Amino acid sequence: MKRPLSLLMLYASLLLTAPFSTSRGWAAPEAAPVPPDAAKEKLFAANRSKAKTAWDQDTKTFSKDFTELENEYQKINANYKSAQIKDLLTKFIEKWKKGNRVGCATLYLAQKSGGELREKLLLQCVGEFSDAWYLDGTQVGGLGRLYLASHYKKAGKAEQVKKLVEEIRKDFATSQNHSREMIVDALKELE
Repeated sequence: MKRPLSLLMLYASLLLTAPFSTSRGWAAPEAAPVPPDAAKEKLFAANRSKAKTAWDQDTKTFSKDFTELENEYQKINANYKSAQIKDLLTKFIEKWKKGNRVGCATLYLAQKSGGELREKLLLQCVGEFSDAWYLDGTQVGGLGRLYLASHYKKAGKAEQVKKLVEEIRKDFATSQNHSREMIVDALKELE
């Protein structure tokens, strides 16, 4: 009688993972290496935890006004592709001036801007809001540096690109983008 293939495969996998005899007695099989995806998931979870901490800080900083701030931010986030987004972001930043969500809004506005304004906003992100986090675990400091390096590369400013790439490798090696990709993986396009 033939056994179904799945049972044979199960039996074979059990044999391969069972303890084996050595001259010193029985030994457990070596642990399998941690797959890269599992390691990344741990990084992403740690990043989301840092983001939650930053968000919690906004609740303390703005205490009684936090609900208003968060509602305004979520309204902007829901209208990210609207024609008025730059105006909404600018008003939000001017009104609230500091905090985690302001750092996120400043990076959003930089993404929607060009030229000197884009550079100014990215420099502000890097200088004032490096410790701001989106709740998906994306850090403004890391992603802002990546965008600024890209901006400088297009402008032919090789020394500034090199400096930012070094900063990312040193201080933001575990930073991710909104697509859950490590930003260090994008550096090869800048070098």
